[in-house]
Amino acid sequence: LEFRGTPSDSVSFEFELPLYPYSFSGKLISLVWAVELATPGGEAARKEIVVSPSKREIDLYREKA
Repeated sequence: LEFRGTPSDSVSFEFELPLYPYSFSGKLISLVWAVELATPGGEAARKEIVVSPSKREIDLYREKA
C-alpha cells in the first residue's frame, strides 16, 4: 500500500488470506478482496488482493461464453 506521509510513517504487518471464497467477476456481481489502511485524519489507501489457487480472478462471464 502506498500512503502519503513522512518516511518514518511505516508499519509492518502480516495476515493470512482466507482459502475461499475465491475472487470472481461476473456480469452482475463480483467478489473483490482488499486491504485498506485509514488514518484518524481521514486519509486512506487500498490494495486489492486476488484469492485463488491460480492467482487469477475467476471470470464468470468469460467461462459461460
